[in-house]
Amino acid sequence: MEIGIHAPMMFGLGGDKGWIREQVKEIGFTWAKIGGPDISLHADDWSGVDENVDFVTETLGLKLVVDLRTTPEAFGNTIRQWRAAGRETDVGEVLSHLVDGAGLAVRRWGSVCKDWEFWGEYGCPYVSGGMGQTGIQDAYPQWLPHFHRVIKGVDPEANVWNGGYGCDMNDFFLRGLIADGAVPHFDKLNWHPYNMTNLYRQEGAEYVYTDTLEERVAYSTAKYDELYAGARVMLAEAGGQQPFVSSEWGQPIVRDRPEGFPPELTSMVFENVVPAWDSEGPAFVDAWLECFEKHGFEVVVWHNMIDSGPVYGTRDSLHWGQYCGLFFEDGEPKQVFDTVRKWARKGGG
Repeated sequence: MEIGIHAPMMFGLGGDKGWIREQVKEIGFTWAKIGGPDISLHADDWSGVDENVDFVTETLGLKLVVDLRTTPEAFGNTIRQWRAAGRETDVGEVLSHLVDGAGLAVRRWGSVCKDWEFWGEYGCPYVSGGMGQTGIQDAYPQWLPHFHRVIKGVDPEANVWNGGYGCDMNDFFLRGLIADGAVPHFDKLNWHPYNMTNLYRQEGAEYVYTDTLEERVAYSTAKYDELYAGARVMLAEAGGQQPFVSSEWGQPIVRDRPEGFPPELTSMVFENVVPAWDSEGPAFVDAWLECFEKHGFEVVVWHNMIDSGPVYGTRDSLHWGQYCGLFFEDGEPKQVFDTVRKWARKGGG
């Protein structure tokens, strides 16, 4: 199982290329994920992505998966344009039209990239460009096949990754892909399994804060184990044998609570998203990666290199994803740094 890093230029000490290169080499990452262009623009201005592709593949020497997507704005604009021209506005046709630009991306970067994710976290309303803002996310399984045809039409050897869904431990996105017959149209089953609410066991709606760290690690790992075992059965019953990957995954980790900080407030730091304390991070992440390896994950891409929020999370923090770094915002390594490095080097770094 190989380990990668998400968007090193975006989440890398203000884009300090020397520092990023040093950390990638030290840790042993072999993959990176970057966000691609708005493919509906059909290469109008992709120079910024060119720079990131070159940095990841040439300077860092990493294998690459690119997240290609259009935008809700492009969808709305196309609908309006077609209606003004008296054209039918079938959702499937509009989306197929918008993803045709994916072929241009493969022609542009296909010599250095063989793996393409289609619209990561497509249904999440809090994600920039997520279709949850449009109400059309249920159409995703219907137009993933078109994306697959476009990519394979340019590069038959390329791999299509479905857009991982980033809302905790669930398989409903996979159920949607299966229900709509989309299983033949992705080559890697992609997960974004952020553990946002399962660091502590729950009784009803209340978290139980009295369990030991060992008990909590075992509980959360069992949740992952159950999820992936069930997904493998579901996929096989639908005729699929695709390997598992994760183009984006991490855990919000904050400095150990100050003296007197009540553990029951943990879940309030990120408004019901539960972070791990720095001293606990290695135990959780090590057990989870062992579980991922057990279930045959080929690639796991960690989000992200360094925190981009305050050193200690508070209610005025912007988003829990800012606290998933291997470093605190001030550049101090988190304890989980050594854990991720161990797994990266084990995977071939």
